[in-house]
Amino acid sequence: MLDPIDILAIQQVLSLYSHVVDGRAWDRLGEVFDEHAVFDASAHGAGVSEGLASLRGRWEAAPPARLHHHTDTLVYEGAEGEEGTARAMCKAISTFDDGSVSAGSYHDDLRRTEAGWRIVRRVAAPLAVTGVA
Repeated sequence: MLDPIDILAIQQVLSLYSHVVDGRAWDRLGEVFDEHAVFDASAHGAGVSEGLASLRGRWEAAPPARLHHHTDTLVYEGAEGEEGTARAMCKAISTFDDGSVSAGSYHDDLRRTEAGWRIVRRVAAPLAVTGVA
């Protein structure tokens, strides 16, 4: 079971993502992502980036949404038998310079490093709204 301190630290990293990306602070991506992180936005037609340099280059060339908002974040154990790992998922609302809004979700795999928790894999997906039984 994850320690509540780890859960809070993970939530901080996920929140920092919004501040780093919205502030276009590309030099701080390493505070959020592992150096070799994979960011999969293929469900949005934006492909897959592997590594900080790839992600930074992609966003410098075509910046993402202007504002990112995370909500309903859940943090839970990582893969069975892998200590120092965690998974998280949250809903996301993004706004764009043209005033449009999109909703989606992030599904993250994280690892505890010497520098703290970092995202090693993020999958961005459109939000599918379904009824709850």
